[in-house]
Amino acid sequence: MGETLVVSLIICAVSVILWAVKVLYTIWWTPKKLERALRKQGIEGPSYKLFFGNMKENFGMVKEARSKPMNLSHNIAPRILPFALQTVEKYGSLSLIREDLGIQPLKRCHVIQTSFGVVRRSLKEQKTNYDCLVF
Repeated sequence: MGETLVVSLIICAVSVILWAVKVLYTIWWTPKKLERALRKQGIEGPSYKLFFGNMKENFGMVKEARSKPMNLSHNIAPRILPFALQTVEKYGSLSLIREDLGIQPLKRCHVIQTSFGVVRRSLKEQKTNYDCLVF
């Protein structure tokens, strides 16, 4: 009886360790590997943050922008998407924004492209649906 208890505890411990490695791989290593691959291709952006991505900064900037009165113009992007505008200004016309929710860290990764020629060519050769954001 003592041997079966030890064996079952070892099996449980190994299972927990394997599960923890799988979770760590999913929420940390995979997004970091994607970030490295995108940086090699020239796509820059804020670094990956565990669980919430850039959502805290994004919501803070939207709250601040909406607290100020809006100018009488058709330029509404600084009021609606201030974080995206700041990212484009800081990292260039080809940049990356993450809006992770922790459980599915790769579901909300947006590549922002502001060069109209590249956007036009991408949409013309489109084989899948893109989540496009054009300024």
